[in-house]
Amino acid sequence: MKKTIIYSLIVLLGITFSCQTPNMIDVEGETPSGEVLTQPQLRNGILSFRSYADFKAHFEKMEKMSDNEYESWTRGLGFRSMYSEFTANDGQSTPKMNGTIKLNSINVTYARLSDTTGIVFIGKNTFQFTYDGIKLIAGNSVKQANVLRNTKNEKEYRDRGIVFSAAKIKQIHTSPNARYPSFTMQQNGNRIVNTQRYLDAKLEFKEYTELIPVGSTCDTDPFTGEVRCTPDYIAVSKCTGTALLIYWEERLFANRKRVSPQRFEFTCNFKVSGVPKSGYFIQSGAGQLYYKFYDDVNGNISEFNGPASAKDYYDVSGALENSETLFAFTN
Repeated sequence: MKKTIIYSLIVLLGITFSCQTPNMIDVEGETPSGEVLTQPQLRNGILSFRSYADFKAHFEKMEKMSDNEYESWTRGLGFRSMYSEFTANDGQSTPKMNGTIKLNSINVTYARLSDTTGIVFIGKNTFQFTYDGIKLIAGNSVKQANVLRNTKNEKEYRDRGIVFSAAKIKQIHTSPNARYPSFTMQQNGNRIVNTQRYLDAKLEFKEYTELIPVGSTCDTDPFTGEVRCTPDYIAVSKCTGTALLIYWEERLFANRKRVSPQRFEFTCNFKVSGVPKSGYFIQSGAGQLYYKFYDDVNGNISEFNGPASAKDYYDVSGALENSETLFAFTN
């Protein structure tokens, strides 16, 4: 059994879907108002939150953390997340900007709270967050985690009592390469000639349904006596926006490779159903920036303006140079 909230008609980038925020949600195991947020437990390498409200409170905390702060937090817990693994592989391969590069999660924040396969224990349930969507199953043990990892299609979901919500891509924008001209630079006393650096950027909007558990319905098989439970939940239609920036260096007679600029910068201003929104992010010391700038109830997103840049010291004078690109569209 599920409880569904129906929302007012809205449009995302020219595609129509609907939703409305509930006045009150009776979330299973909700954290009492004003209670101090507690750290999740780590069980078999998986974070375990006592309630969905507790998970959402940590979700909001993760949104405000820099990569360095997040690394310190995970190290204190001894936790290896999907996001940790994604960033650890930074620079080890040559990704392409044709859609093949992706974090296997709905967005960065979910990846920061899930194990390397997308699993999280929340209250009495187990979730799996992947690029394709959300899986939810009653029970919070390694057994349920393995069921989610090993089920791949709708028939298996039905047979195992899994609730699945697909995440759908609504819009992808890729910017033209913002390329520096050839330059000469001094590095450790050596003269490097004919080097080019440029910025690749991708902007992605996805629609997904947040599954908020409110209990479960259990039935007993009359032949085997097995008790099987299916989660009851509230479905909230949402959308998320992410930006990916990658900085490259290409040398004469050599393969190109990913490099780290002094810093990445990404600024965006847009409107959601006419209400102004904005995001601003800086990251230093990394070969890429992967940033979630929006995650909320679906709305008509319009008047988007998002300049992105990689700033780097590379010439002899030591001047700070920019490689810039711009996302801009109206709905």
